[in-house]
Formats: sequence, C-alpha cells, structure tokens
Amino acid sequence: MTEGDSDGGAEALPGRIRGTKVGRFTILEPLGAGTTGFVFGAYDPKLDRKVALKVLRGDYPVERG
Repeated sequence: MTEGDSDGGAEALPGRIRGTKVGRFTILEPLGAGTTGFVFGAYDPKLDRKVALKVLRGDYPVERG
C-alpha cells in the first residue's frame, strides 16, 4: 500500500463522526473496523454508560427472512 491508500480501517471513517446519533446511541469515538463494519465507543443514555457499538457497512449483504 502506498501513502494515502486505505484498507477500509478506522482511518477511513468520516472525520466528524463524534456526536452522531445511531438510534438511542451517541457516537463518542471510532474503535476499529473490519470487513463487515465499524466499531465505535458510544454512549447509551438508557443504561447511562459507555458501550461498544458495531455498525455494519452499507454494502454488506444481509439476508432477510
């Protein structure tokens, strides 16, 4: 890989993700990324604590029943 290339890891995430709402969760920080999605540190107001939240990539195939 050359400088500027991305393998889809956490560095490929949008720069202003902090504060984004996903359902009831508020994104705090990116923690990592894999082939199926991204993992974020997030705040859950219902539990009143920090949680890990995995968000699947948009192009990941999902089987619907």
